[in-house]
Amino acid sequence: MPAEGFRQYAELRGRSRLFRDGFLRRTAMVTRLVREGRGATAPEAFRLVDVGTADGRMLAAFAAAFPASERVGVEASDELVATAREAGHDVVAARAEALPFEDASFDVATLVATLKHVPDADGALRELARVLRPGGVIVVADPTPWGLKLGLWRGHFDPRWLEHRWSLRDTREHLQGAGFEVLRGVRYMPLPVDLPGSGIAEGIGRALGLSRVFLQQATLARRA
Repeated sequence: MPAEGFRQYAELRGRSRLFRDGFLRRTAMVTRLVREGRGATAPEAFRLVDVGTADGRMLAAFAAAFPASERVGVEASDELVATAREAGHDVVAARAEALPFEDASFDVATLVATLKHVPDADGALRELARVLRPGGVIVVADPTPWGLKLGLWRGHFDPRWLEHRWSLRDTREHLQGAGFEVLRGVRYMPLPVDLPGSGIAEGIGRALGLSRVFLQQATLARRA
């Protein structure tokens, strides 16, 4: 996605509480899945690569959640690379399909609101399998197909910037095709994690078989 698209996201995050809360909830979910994938006994020091890091907001969140980790961002937009670096983040200019890292050099990889914009998504997943160490974990987070449809309807996305509209099942199949073992996938609502009753609302939705209309999804997988 070009920098123009990210600026649109940033504007929406500034004026839309739902959009802002969705970002915060997604950040919390991704962080939780990273912890789950790493395990309670894993060393606190590890290397993480965030692909499609944009202005580095996810890197900042990871710095707060995992202060002992070494974090590197990857971003294709030179403008956003400069913005992230100005904020003090370690970011390299590269595409997801051609990562400038050695084999087996990271413990964790994240793609947050990124994979839907990558033309060769399978190539990107294979690259991440290459740079992850055996047993390393990956978290892929994007809107659900329904969430994308709603976002398009509300003008949150330009369809020219969307390459894929994968469901959890699609994401699982593509991750498996790249050599990952999928541990679990989750759909959730873009509600603030500290909102009373938000977890209850999600539980009711699942009990009623309504999880397909949740707006966000995330998948946790492990490199074989």
